[in-house]
Amino acid sequence: MPHDEVSPLQRTRARQLRRSMTRAEALLWRHLKAHRLARLGFRRQAPMGNYIADFVAHSCKVVVEVDGESHDFADRLCHDERRDQWFASRGYRVLRFTNEDVLKNLEGVVLTILQAAEQGAPPSLTLPRKGGGNGESMPRNEAGSGKVEAKTEVLAMLSPIRLISEAAELAARRHNGMARKGRGNEPYINHLAEVANLLAAATDGADPELVAAGWLHDTIEDTDTTREELAQTFSERVASLVVECTDDMSLPKAERRRRQVVDAPKKSADARLIKIADKISNIGARIHPDPSAEERDDLIDYTAWAEQVVAGCRGGNQWLDTRFDDTVRTARASL
Repeated sequence: MPHDEVSPLQRTRARQLRRSMTRAEALLWRHLKAHRLARLGFRRQAPMGNYIADFVAHSCKVVVEVDGESHDFADRLCHDERRDQWFASRGYRVLRFTNEDVLKNLEGVVLTILQAAEQGAPPSLTLPRKGGGNGESMPRNEAGSGKVEAKTEVLAMLSPIRLISEAAELAARRHNGMARKGRGNEPYINHLAEVANLLAAATDGADPELVAAGWLHDTIEDTDTTREELAQTFSERVASLVVECTDDMSLPKAERRRRQVVDAPKKSADARLIKIADKISNIGARIHPDPSAEERDDLIDYTAWAEQVVAGCRGGNQWLDTRFDDTVRTARASL
């Protein structure tokens, strides 16, 4: 976009918008930034003439707009139409999605953007707008209707390393300031890193989603992270594994422990691996030289309970089973 078409006022406004992105815009940006989507160079809140595009990829001339409720009114629809015509006059294709489209069907939205960029033409799909004034339908992308089925998940667009690093970053931010129980006030993120590393070693690095779930396995239980957010940001499988590893914190501790023992054999094979890795890490953190009487009792109690849980999780990975047994032997030798 030629710089002489953009006023200083527009540039200032664009910087302000980048600092105040909506939740839907921020979520979509995670999948467009840094050339993550098919190596396309998207920009956010990009000034173009008298307008500011939510997202634009100049290389394929695709503009992506994420609309809130204010876009449902007739005068706003007319304004959007003028914007779209201006973009079109300069050869840009405009894809419009609502906040709800992005939050509830992120995979469909990203797939629609990818198809438009690759095919060199806008999708011939429509979606009726809510509150469209006269009740007529406006041209829309069908991602929001739920009819676009993205058979390849969005996270397939991220490399395994990026998937794991994104999970580690989110875990670090959400658990910021938390410490493990016991001696030394060790940062809680150390536990998550150890669980993820055990899972990576057990699978020889062949399952990045499992490792990502290891990083995130306590986020729903200990923070305000939701299952929906994990599914949208990572994948349905990662979200499901985290949910399987989440205790109901409204229950008394004794009941939570009982349920872990009873439910362990019912978990998916991958969730059982996370449980074993979690118990290895937690036992290891309780092993201290010259333990106090309280530390000794805690280690004995936790190890005995962990053995009951892991008894229902064994058989999925020999390396992890052996690592657990070695950790238990080390724990008892330290008493």
